[in-house]
Amino acid sequence: MITNELISSLVFCKYKYCLQLNGKPQDNDYVDHVQNKRIDLFKKFHNDILKKNHNVIEFTNFNTLASITDNGKYIFVNIRFNINEFHLNLDFLEVDRIKGVNTITPVFIHPNSNISNQDRTIYNTIAFLFAEHTKTEISHIKIVFGQKSNPKLIKTNYEIAQEFLKGSFNIVEKEIRQTFTKIKHCNICSFWPHCEKVLIERDDISLLGSIGKKEITNYNNKGIFTINQLSYTYRPRRSKKSSSLENNRFPYNLRALALREKKTIIATVPNFNLKPCSIFFDFESIPEQNFTYLIGIIVIENGIKSRHSFWADLKENEESIFVKFFSITTSKNNLTCFHYGNYELKILKAFNKRNNGKYDKELTHISKNSMNLLSIFHSKVHPPTFTNKLKDIASYYGFSWTIINASGLKCLILREKWDNNSNNNLKKQIIQYNLEDCDAMEHIIRSINCFNVEKESSEYIKLNDLTSQKYGHNTYNTEYFKNIAKYAYFDYQQTKVFLKTNNTLKSSQKNIIKKKSRLPVNKYVKWLFRSDGATCFGQTVPL
Repeated sequence: MITNELISSLVFCKYKYCLQLNGKPQDNDYVDHVQNKRIDLFKKFHNDILKKNHNVIEFTNFNTLASITDNGKYIFVNIRFNINEFHLNLDFLEVDRIKGVNTITPVFIHPNSNISNQDRTIYNTIAFLFAEHTKTEISHIKIVFGQKSNPKLIKTNYEIAQEFLKGSFNIVEKEIRQTFTKIKHCNICSFWPHCEKVLIERDDISLLGSIGKKEITNYNNKGIFTINQLSYTYRPRRSKKSSSLENNRFPYNLRALALREKKTIIATVPNFNLKPCSIFFDFESIPEQNFTYLIGIIVIENGIKSRHSFWADLKENEESIFVKFFSITTSKNNLTCFHYGNYELKILKAFNKRNNGKYDKELTHISKNSMNLLSIFHSKVHPPTFTNKLKDIASYYGFSWTIINASGLKCLILREKWDNNSNNNLKKQIIQYNLEDCDAMEHIIRSINCFNVEKESSEYIKLNDLTSQKYGHNTYNTEYFKNIAKYAYFDYQQTKVFLKTNNTLKSSQKNIIKKKSRLPVNKYVKWLFRSDGATCFGQTVPL
């Protein structure tokens, strides 16, 4: 029996489909949160259509559709239908009867603010199967989504549905267990704790941060499937003015090497540009509402630490917390503002744009004196963590959060719970989590500043120590190794050594024109001419 939930799981991940099909338990706050949002959105839409005086009919069977004879708009609720192995349902079904002709539009309740391509595949598939079952034509589907329950009419695309249904629903869990990889959907999936254990057992490459599917395929084609295998592909290069580590491409093989050695690899000692005043700041927002409701700041000035949290109950209060934030940053002249990632600066720029550049001066002051801590883990410092997330790196260096499995997603769920009941304990948890993010940034800087790269350590390695390029005379344990190395420098080019040669090869070698190597200029000499006019064949002789 394949339900709406199983189709959704299969669209996003085959392994999730297998786990759900076999009845593996799900335990995830986000899944419960989305389900509650869906129920609220369903009730809201249902109340809206009642207010519009539409003919709302509780669906019993498909004879109900045939019983419609009068022109008008009809809304059916809770439609369930079976076709082959599918047991599916529609949230609502709109029927417009004009001049004796019915126009049928399935309505789906979508709790998220965005409609992805995967979501379109799910809804098109269910609509296609409904059309097959009822022998009707369906040209459009309606998706009610977002906090404001915005309805969006989308033209049906049955090619997507037919392509999806061509795939097999009889997937063997043992087989897919060996091939599935980490994807973006894993961040919100209720089965991720289980899948993470499987991937760690396999030492799978997909655990490495934001590595793409294309890069994973390229590595697999080379016979590289594990992080340990990937670590042996790192080859130190001769240092140049523009090092390859400074490029935008993240060195996954170097991060794999750090995981294998279980040490931090330091390519370049970072300069944190510490000044008399250091400010660590972090924002918490509700993306669907474009609303930043909390700004956390830790100020360390002359060894004295102070904490500040600015909270906004409603979007109308958002500007006031930014004004308070700016009042602190503008009062400090010799400062460095630390943030993790570009999210905070993007929020500040968007806020200033909404206010028609009213805070240009304050924004410029922050931008000129800010440092993105995430950037140093892209090219300069490589800790043995799967990702560059703040939680992973700070946890590796010994920092811990009060909330178990703390994350921005969990904080968002707490905020929406607070919106429903204004529980003061929930507010305290959110503020504490926000300030601990700031503490984590400070902890990372202190941990890295403790590294003494001039000395050997069990915690870190200098990248230069990994290079195979050595200058000067090598030392050997025995004279035998020295002689072996000495006689190993033979040139085995074709022009020097011939094995199983023939006349054709000999004649071809005669036609090779050897290029004369030009010696580089190593000294410039300035010639002076004699002043007494000595000549040789009428020419002045230089001396």
